[in-house]
Amino acid sequence: MNANAVGILIQARTGSTRFPGKVLADLAGTTVLDWVIYRASLNRRSGNLVVVTSQLERDNVIAEVANRLGVSVYRGSEDDVLKRYVDAAQALGFSAVVRITADCPFVDPTVINEVIDEFDRLAGDYVCLSGYPEGIGAVELIRTSALVKVLSRTSPTDVHYREHVMTYLTEHPGDFDVRIIPSGTATRPGLRFSIDTPEDLAWARCVAAAFYPSRDFCTSEILNWVDAN
Repeated sequence: MNANAVGILIQARTGSTRFPGKVLADLAGTTVLDWVIYRASLNRRSGNLVVVTSQLERDNVIAEVANRLGVSVYRGSEDDVLKRYVDAAQALGFSAVVRITADCPFVDPTVINEVIDEFDRLAGDYVCLSGYPEGIGAVELIRTSALVKVLSRTSPTDVHYREHVMTYLTEHPGDFDVRIIPSGTATRPGLRFSIDTPEDLAWARCVAAAFYPSRDFCTSEILNWVDAN
């Protein structure tokens, strides 16, 4: 991988405190993680797709899902997620990384395209688009050098910043070039499509069932379905 590459890192683990094992839950006959990997892979800007998980034995199954789908895996600290990102980005030669969490099965690949396009156009340390429903536009791009800077300014005891990778940047915008760009269309950010609870999973199953076997439907199709139902 070249030094100017943008990597797409899918953050996944089985040990969620709120809803353990959610990324491996069944969604239309496969796992939530399968959906995230598939939809992220539809982007046109980066083929550098990597699942980043922990080194714990219980997360071997995460690696197995990724390997089955032909996706690279990087394994690091379970709790120090920031260090896991920094280590992965440096080991794989990424100058910037796109962060996607594995509990967003309907992440929109066009948002990945747009975020990388905006990064190419505006540069910056951090780029994301606002205005999308939660779990659909959950795509953040950060320059690796900015991640390294955050790592140097925090310690493993700063659990909030080490677990929630982008929080330090967004809370210290004066120290970084932060670009939060309104999306070009009204996409109703109040709607929720990420999975944090069993109720969220039940809702995701309703959405998936409405479109299955297709998995490449777009955000407007989801919103039209919500309006009609």
